[in-house]
Amino acid sequence: MGHFYERARHERAKVVEKATGTRPSDGAVAEALRNMTGHRLDANVYHFDYRTDLTDALCSCVGIDLSREAMTKSQMNKVMSVVKKPRS
Repeated sequence: MGHFYERARHERAKVVEKATGTRPSDGAVAEALRNMTGHRLDANVYHFDYRTDLTDALCSCVGIDLSREAMTKSQMNKVMSVVKKPRS
């Protein structure tokens, strides 16, 4: 089982390296993703205040656009539908 996880980690690292041009550590990727949170401004609008070159590269790698600072709930639902779809 350890080989499977090591292989998956290696493949993930290759994808990130291709997207960013660098090879950030697993911890740096995890921290960047953890910091990408939306803060609710009102019933229908969320504010995203954390972006880096790494988060932009990761988002473009999976085909989503989180470049807007504020998003409506409808826009967020569209992003989530893209993320949840299996890629072929």
